[in-house]
Amino acid sequence: MKFDRMLSILNILLNNEKITAKELAEKLEVSKRTIFRDIETLNMAGIPIVTYPGIGGGIGILEGYKLDKSILSTDDMQNIVMGLKVLQSFENKDIIERLITRISPNNEDIARMESNVVIDLSTWYSDGYTQTMMDDFKKAILRNNRIRIEYHSKNKYSKRTIEPYKLIFKYTDWYLYAFCTEQHDFRLFKINRISSYKYLKEIFTPMPTKDISMDFSVKENDLGETKDYPLQEIVLEYKAVHKNLLMDKIGARNFTEDGNYIIFYSSNTNWAVDLIISLQDKVKVIKPQSIVTEVTDRINKMQEQYKR
Repeated sequence: MKFDRMLSILNILLNNEKITAKELAEKLEVSKRTIFRDIETLNMAGIPIVTYPGIGGGIGILEGYKLDKSILSTDDMQNIVMGLKVLQSFENKDIIERLITRISPNNEDIARMESNVVIDLSTWYSDGYTQTMMDDFKKAILRNNRIRIEYHSKNKYSKRTIEPYKLIFKYTDWYLYAFCTEQHDFRLFKINRISSYKYLKEIFTPMPTKDISMDFSVKENDLGETKDYPLQEIVLEYKAVHKNLLMDKIGARNFTEDGNYIIFYSSNTNWAVDLIISLQDKVKVIKPQSIVTEVTDRINKMQEQYKR
C-alpha cells in the first residue's frame, strides 16, 4: 500500500506545480505525518521534492529538475481507468471512483470517460452469502489471515486450513489460489465448491508463489474442442421456433443458411452429448452415428431411472 501511495503522490506532484500537505492527506485519506514520511522516502529515492513556506506555498518538485511526465501516457491512463471501471461491478463503487480521481487528478475527461468494453461480474453477488464470502477472502489476502474451509473436490469432501493469495476469474468461475497446510502445497479452490468457511485470526508469512496453472483436465473452448483428439462434424436438426434460444447456446455462426440445421465441430464426445441432452427436444442429432447412439443410450438410461 505504501508503494501505491507514493506513486499517487508522485503522479499528483507531476501534474501540479505545488500542493499542500493537507490537500495530499485528504486526497489519499492518510495523516499529514504519513505524507511527510512518504515525501522523505521519495527524496531518498533521488526525486528532489521541496516545500515552499508561507502563503501560497506547498509541496512540489524542485524547479528545473527534469522528470519525464509521460510515465503514463494518456492511452495508458485510459486503459487503467477502463480496468478499474470493470471492478465496479463487484467492488465498492465509491472506492473505485476515489482511486480513479487519484490517478488522474487534473484530467476530468479521463475520470469521466466511459469504457468501450463493459464486463459485469455482479451476477456473482446475487446473494448476500457469496458477497460476504468474497469480501472476506479479499480481506484475508490483504491481511495474511488463514481461512478454514469445507471443500468438495471432484473426488472427496474435506476440511482444510488454507493461506489465501489470489482470487482468480477463469472461464465462467471464480477460484481462490491458496497454500493448503494439509497438502503442503499451493492449490486452486473453486469458489462454488466451498460449502462453508471460517475467517481465522491466525496470521501467515507470505512465501513466493508458484506459477498458477489454469490448465484443467479437459482443455476445451466454447464448442468443446480439445487439442488431443480430432474434430468431428456434428449436425443437428432444429425447429425454427427455437432458433433464438439455440443461437444463445451454440452461436449464430453454426447455423446453416439453407435448411434448419446446425453444424459445429467438437473433439470432445462427452461435452457434445451433454450439450445435446441439455437442449432436450429442441434438436435432433443427424450425424455422426456415434453421437446419435450415445445420446439415445443416455436418454434410455434416464427413462429407466425414472421407471424405477
